[in-house]
Amino acid sequence: MARRGPTVYLPKPRLFSAAVGTDAAVAAYREPLKLKPDHAGVHYNLAIALKAKGDLDGAIAEYREAIRLQPDNVNAHNNLGLALQTKGDHPGAIVQYRIVIGLQPDHVRAHNNLGNSLQTSGDLDGAIAAYRELVNAHPDHVKAHYNLGVALQTKGDIDSAAQQFRTLVSLKDDYADAHYALGEVLRQKGNKTEAAQAYRRYLSLESDTPDTHERREKARARLKELES
Repeated sequence: MARRGPTVYLPKPRLFSAAVGTDAAVAAYREPLKLKPDHAGVHYNLAIALKAKGDLDGAIAEYREAIRLQPDNVNAHNNLGLALQTKGDHPGAIVQYRIVIGLQPDHVRAHNNLGNSLQTSGDLDGAIAAYRELVNAHPDHVKAHYNLGVALQTKGDIDSAAQQFRTLVSLKDDYADAHYALGEVLRQKGNKTEAAQAYRRYLSLESDTPDTHERREKARARLKELES
């Protein structure tokens, strides 16, 4: 009769969700790996715990190990991409997002993340293509419309940017940043009346906080200029 190995009790992620960024959570995932070091799921959960704790390098190492053990784990590839993106390694992040899309072409977050990394790394055309692909597949994805609009505006395609922001506010009228962005491109186009309306709507939606104060003041100045 074959001898069975030791029973490995794996921690349940939900048990540690409240303390995921603590040493206890990290230890809870490290312990079973002593008995079963090739468990991809535990390496993946350990990576999440390490990232929440602020150990980005440790998280990256664990995501890589999870992927080595389970190469088709799209969530591990996507999360590795996010971790690399946070470190500023956009080429590495782009590779991971493309792998995710190759494994799961309709992975919404990977398309959006790919666009973000491409735009940050200076590849505006690539970013626009990624965002367009996402918008075409998911016409009601508000963040994709916003990101596409910003990329088009940065490229200087003001008409197309305005179209994206118009679509966005029709989908989600309470999206304050979209109204501000629409005001900006309409002002650039010389459409003073609609630009003023967009700034007013933005100001009516956005509360005055330390984070928003500067933009609100800028919107007020733009509006005053348009109304003069």
